[in-house]
Amino acid sequence: MSSETSSDKADLHTAAGRQFGAWVLRIWRPYGFRARVGLLAAAIACVAVFGFVLNRMQTPRILGFDGSLLNQNSAGESVIVLLVTAVLLVVCVMLGTAIAGAIRFEAGLFAGCIGLAIFSLRSGTMQSVLFEAGGSAHIYWKLMVELLCLAAVELAIWNLLIMVSQPATSAGHSSTESAAKPGSGASPGWPMGLAATGVQMISTAVFLSIFCQAATKNQAMAAVLIGSLLGTMLAYLLAPVRQSVWYWIGPLLVGLIGYGLAATGFDRNLAIGTPTGTWAAIAMPLPVDYASMGTAGAILGFWFLSKSAEE
Repeated sequence: MSSETSSDKADLHTAAGRQFGAWVLRIWRPYGFRARVGLLAAAIACVAVFGFVLNRMQTPRILGFDGSLLNQNSAGESVIVLLVTAVLLVVCVMLGTAIAGAIRFEAGLFAGCIGLAIFSLRSGTMQSVLFEAGGSAHIYWKLMVELLCLAAVELAIWNLLIMVSQPATSAGHSSTESAAKPGSGASPGWPMGLAATGVQMISTAVFLSIFCQAATKNQAMAAVLIGSLLGTMLAYLLAPVRQSVWYWIGPLLVGLIGYGLAATGFDRNLAIGTPTGTWAAIAMPLPVDYASMGTAGAILGFWFLSKSAEE
């Protein structure tokens, strides 16, 4: 009994041991089917916000084209689009947290990433980005910077959530608010966290190389979502940790590696917009695909197995 109490106290200092209230929309407790309704409501709200603002801004200018935040008509416009997207993501995460933060610590981030996917759905594919860049591999350096900026925003949001959340008390620390209960096998600390990220990255890259065979919009987004989800589930089985950040950072790093390989000449046929090569598949998705579907899929996979561990 004393060991469980000690583990519970240690867990309060992680994201798994923090919460945003005990009620969803001040209406119901965050359990069972109602929890799913709360998450769905948060995601729908974020989708609505992103859709409304992007439509008012007419971004992208031509639906079904562009796709890169930093590859707009001018450098000034690129910075504005990036800043607006970052602000929208922060606003949506806060909105999602206000709606569903009592269900899961990462509920707001998950909902915000679903909203971010609207930008990708309104845009073109990697093929259109390559055509606009004249088939030059240098465009991948710009995509790396874009993905780094999105990753930095998501990490900043994560730290902000930790600062504004409240540690759960032992009495109010329900199973739905904990990423890993004592005895579930989850191990905190940097070594296990780095191992979890490494396994997640390798798994996601392998799954993407299987699922992402073309730059078509639906295939690229679905491949990132499924690959990140399965990659996280495999990583959790091999290296379980309490903080989901160790898992959802994996798809973002995979994207950076994919763009880096493409930029240094590992991918071919860029001029015709259909990159080929051993790892060309991980350079197919757009940065917003990795930042939206990648993060959301990894969080979802973490929820699936951490919930099983609790039970």
